[in-house]
Amino acid sequence: MYAAVTKRPYSRQLPELKTLRFQTSFLHLPSNENQLLITSFTMVHFSLAVVLLASLSSAHFLLNYPPTIGFDDSLEGEGPCGSFTVDFSQDNVTDFNVGGSEIAVTSIHPQANWLFRATLGSNQNTTNWTQLIPIVQQTGLGDYCEKSIAVPASWAGQQGIISVVQDAPDGILYQVRLLRLSCRLR
Repeated sequence: MYAAVTKRPYSRQLPELKTLRFQTSFLHLPSNENQLLITSFTMVHFSLAVVLLASLSSAHFLLNYPPTIGFDDSLEGEGPCGSFTVDFSQDNVTDFNVGGSEIAVTSIHPQANWLFRATLGSNQNTTNWTQLIPIVQQTGLGDYCEKSIAVPASWAGQQGIISVVQDAPDGILYQVRLLRLSCRLR
């Protein structure tokens, strides 16, 4: 399942809510039985909606490629690395083409805004992050792949950190991956 994606500046406006109305004229029951049936139908659907929303509120997002250095759903909101400490001597490092490589994520939110950024070296607490593309707004649950995210060509031959940040209804969430930046032909 792929979600709809719009690349544009975003605002935190809430989408317009629509009211669903059920017609019961097709039912051949006396009116008090109609009312009972509608009340039962509404209660069941309301209960299902509450359970669904509760399960979604604890889920966040997955960095599928390059794979994250670690994932803890309950600590994903701790920036800048989702509660993990970057360590080039112990964490796996992914080759990343400075001319453009893909980043694939899965969102468990009905709408989210994505920030793709990177920095050189291993200082995850730096304020020197480079935004790689404009913020992307994703509407709908599911997978999203940005097929060609480039970093500055002058970074070739160095190591760095790529950070994927999701601004979703339940807050700002972080995941990172360590990179070996290369300049290879695609």
